[in-house]
Amino acid sequence: MKDYKWIKFIWSRLTMPIFILFFIVSYYISSKDLATVSVQYPHFLLVVLLTIWALIVVKEISAFIKENKNESENAPEVYGSFAQLIIPGCKKWYKQIGYVLLTIVYVLGIYFVGYYVSTVLFAAAMAVLLGVRKPLTIILVSVGITAATWAMMSFWLKLSMPVGLLF
Repeated sequence: MKDYKWIKFIWSRLTMPIFILFFIVSYYISSKDLATVSVQYPHFLLVVLLTIWALIVVKEISAFIKENKNESENAPEVYGSFAQLIIPGCKKWYKQIGYVLLTIVYVLGIYFVGYYVSTVLFAAAMAVLLGVRKPLTIILVSVGITAATWAMMSFWLKLSMPVGLLF
């Protein structure tokens, strides 16, 4: 039964880091042929993404080791239904649908109300969906993300973001 623990661990906790690593590799492949000046931002972004990826993997592996260290060897392993083994937290499927719907609304929001307004609203809504309940934290994070993006795009990259149809 210990083999099932590793399968459940990889499926439930390392699926997203594997997709993130796939994205990082494909992003590197698509940006490696850019001019020397143009490749600065993609390489910076790749370093940030790889750092975040490594931190996530280390955290998940250490949590898995800690959980298994605390369990007694004689305790029976009960996984519940097959769906809970394959889809961890399948009782909370509504959150996953919420993430997808919120992302779709965000992309449509960029088209209609512009990047900055929709990013503030998206970051705030995503924070609430992820369980953040302090209003000050939600406001500071959503405005901070948008302000940092604006500063980077305007001053460093000299780009303008979409303003939308309504404004």
